[in-house]
Amino acid sequence: MTPSLTARTKSRTALAREAIRGRILRLEMAPGTVFSEGDLATALGMGKTPVREALNLLIHESLVAVAPHSGYLVMPVTLRDIRELLELRLTVETLAARLAAGRRDAEGLRGLDEAARAWRRTAMGGASTAGRASGPGHGSGPGPAHGSGSAPGSALARVAGSVPDPAHGSVPGLPPGSALGSASGAALRPAGAGVRTRAGVASVPLGWLGFGAALAERAGNGRAVEIEEYVLRHQLRHLCLAVALGEPTWPAPDHGPLSAALAAGDQDAAAAAVEYGIRALGAAVFGALVPPVAAHLGRTHGNGCDADLPADLLDLDLGTLLRAAAT
Repeated sequence: MTPSLTARTKSRTALAREAIRGRILRLEMAPGTVFSEGDLATALGMGKTPVREALNLLIHESLVAVAPHSGYLVMPVTLRDIRELLELRLTVETLAARLAAGRRDAEGLRGLDEAARAWRRTAMGGASTAGRASGPGHGSGPGPAHGSGSAPGSALARVAGSVPDPAHGSVPGLPPGSALGSASGAALRPAGAGVRTRAGVASVPLGWLGFGAALAERAGNGRAVEIEEYVLRHQLRHLCLAVALGEPTWPAPDHGPLSAALAAGDQDAAAAAVEYGIRALGAAVFGALVPPVAAHLGRTHGNGCDADLPADLLDLDLGTLLRAAAT
């Protein structure tokens, strides 16, 4: 294969990867969906080779798995998965906050504020995050560190670039006629009018995403940035599920205490502020998702908090609820 042909194939693979990833993150392909390589290639208007290579890459992102004798499987999402990801965020982002506070970098703090605006512009195509908030400032939170000293192609930019425009449901650069939700198979269509996936994504509180990665980049911890790239993608899918299946009341992202702690170089206060925000977000997600999961199983469960949840609630694939709502 000539170098130019190799480059073109890699470009098509990258395009397919972003298209498929966007469908999964936005719930265009629900958790637990089984699909074939051929149907997906047809839906995207692309050849099988770049789609196959893209799927192999997405397996390593824990978004897709091989389904023996069936093709591929969109990785399920359970309440246990969501809880474990929040625990990972607590570990990594409190560390990033401590490291960033130790630097006491005033220029970097201004960069973090810009990161908030850049995340919203890039990840959601400038769409308003008009979800239900419990206080002022909703949707004005942090995002990728464009303009905050991060290099082009940073973890945050890569994550943001993989999310389709919510108004059009398409990925820039795909061939004409390859819009998401192609009629090439029921499993590859949007979840259905009864599920608030497309409109709901605009209600996802992006202010709660990206700040940990921006902190890690500002602190100069490359490993933490890599972990945050994984966290951001999966957390976005979890927040979309909360909007699609429940009625989340998002806490307003108030980063004033964190900014003050970073400016003062107070590592303990910075870590505490980050922990408070993550726990508040987790409470909103579980408050939205536990009731529909319990109802699906014919159970009742208090106020939706994640404390002492039984295994059958923790381990139900939330894609089951999406498919049930679409029928």
